[in-house]
Amino acid sequence: MTTMTIPNTRPAKMLPPVQVAPAITIGTLTRVELRKLVNTRANRWLIGIALVGTGAAVALWFTLLDLFQGDVTWLDPLFLVSSPLSVLLPVLAVLTFTQEWGQRTSLTTFALEPRRGRVIGAKLLALGAVTVLGAVVFLAASTIAAVLTGPLTDKVVVWSGNLVPLGSAVILLAIAMASGAGFGMFVMNSPAAIALYFIIPVATASASTFPGVIGQVGQWLSGDTWGLILTPMTTTQWGQAGTAFALWVALPLALGIWRSFRVEAK
Repeated sequence: MTTMTIPNTRPAKMLPPVQVAPAITIGTLTRVELRKLVNTRANRWLIGIALVGTGAAVALWFTLLDLFQGDVTWLDPLFLVSSPLSVLLPVLAVLTFTQEWGQRTSLTTFALEPRRGRVIGAKLLALGAVTVLGAVVFLAASTIAAVLTGPLTDKVVVWSGNLVPLGSAVILLAIAMASGAGFGMFVMNSPAAIALYFIIPVATASASTFPGVIGQVGQWLSGDTWGLILTPMTTTQWGQAGTAFALWVALPLALGIWRSFRVEAK
């Protein structure tokens, strides 16, 4: 009778535990999106032109002082010096969303963070930070223009007064940034989105000046009442502001978010 010899067997080794990478925080995503805003040549040129335009607007302010009768307030230059940033920063908002698809970086972005809602939220937070920074810049430019007005001219600068012009300028910039983001998300093409963003306000503002029915409809579409939000407004004006906001800000944002979740990243 033969005896079977059982070979020596080693106990099975446990596999090392799988290490799961920590989730990317919304703060990290926002910092990444802020870095993207200055990573491309087009964006850097856009920001540079906006800042140079703000400086040029400060210089232009001194050539327009003869139009003011009597004293000037420190916020009188605000509308002029805020114009370059108010026009160009919303284009940056458009590019923030269209460049992902135009430069085909969306596949990389959504591979690193598949949850598209977080990416969209981070982009909107980054644009919010840019809006605040833009408001600080044009407020500083208005203050510098007011400070130089006294020594360079015979005008007396009044440093008191209501802050309605400042609040209106910030509100208009925020609305413009949100509208630019909405058009960028929905159209997903830089030239087309920028064209629509500029053409629609001009067309609706022009229609509001027409007599008759066209002018009445244009007043509900133009958004001219957005700058009056901090002043006493009639019920009609509130309705016009709300209708324009729903059409040109809320609707593009809603459609843009819906499309961003459905379009294929490639």
